[in-house]
Amino acid sequence: MTLDGFFPEIVEHWREAGVEVRPAAGTASSITGSEVLPALTRRPHPRNVLATGQVRDWVRRRGIDVVLTNTATASAVSRAAPVGCPVVYFCHGLHWNNKAGPTSLFWRATENLLLRRTAGVVTINSDDEAWFARHAPGVPRTRLTAGVGLDIKTFARTELPRTEVPQLAWVGEYTRRKRPLEAVRVAEILVRRGHDFRLHMLGDGALRPEVEAEVRRRGLGSHVLVHGQVRVAEVLPSVHGVIHTASWEGLPRVLLEAAAVGRHIVAYDVKGVRDIPGARLVPDLDAEGLAEQLQSIDLTAPDPDLVDPDQLSSVHASDQIRVFLEDVLAGRV
Repeated sequence: MTLDGFFPEIVEHWREAGVEVRPAAGTASSITGSEVLPALTRRPHPRNVLATGQVRDWVRRRGIDVVLTNTATASAVSRAAPVGCPVVYFCHGLHWNNKAGPTSLFWRATENLLLRRTAGVVTINSDDEAWFARHAPGVPRTRLTAGVGLDIKTFARTELPRTEVPQLAWVGEYTRRKRPLEAVRVAEILVRRGHDFRLHMLGDGALRPEVEAEVRRRGLGSHVLVHGQVRVAEVLPSVHGVIHTASWEGLPRVLLEAAAVGRHIVAYDVKGVRDIPGARLVPDLDAEGLAEQLQSIDLTAPDPDLVDPDQLSSVHASDQIRVFLEDVLAGRV
């Protein structure tokens, strides 16, 4: 599922450029030519002890020149022992990079050891790039400023909607890390300040009942609408801005989508989010500041700092990754 979530467009572009691509994952993928390596799992699992051998066999049978890993577990098993070709770690986000404690120390130490067998690193945010620069300055690396990129035809730039009341969106899983209750807190502050708006909360998760209860308890039902799962591409054209409240991210795709469509973005200044082009940031957990930032924006006018959509495309990302892999193999980086 992780391959299908990140790589179909990139694989398509590589194949159009004449690159032979042999995807493999622990579960079946919709990408043509994919192979299942049963011992590979998304999260660490005892059967991962067999995964390095399966990767090694796959590399030999398919004549692989370089392995680009796509999850932390796949990356670890592919670098734990030689697999017969260079391994490049595509890091979607070091989950411990903004934490402290014994668990964090264990994973940091593990990654430090694995870096000895790392031919290159691809990152998607400045915090992770800085970590690799400190701990592995000799390992080639590149950073994708728009992650794996978007289909910019699906997320085409549109004019802001013409509505009497500003329309805002919050999109994410209802989890502790995404902090949906922070969005409710911001909404309460805006109402207290006499600001009229509609906040559409999109997504699902364990905290959704708690969020719905808080909306009712605070009397925000006419301002905050909890929709559940909705296709983001269908909603973004109908809103003026997007707010984001997570405690950290790899690089939030929904904010890249919002930037592509041309929507205002207001968020907490945390890992991953601070790398979104054009985002207006306030200190973490400063709900008053986030509300004030929203009030200071003319939501009916286009953001003057909009990024060029081409820079957010999957074509741009696929070309950057392909050139980097070619440079790693040729020893040019």
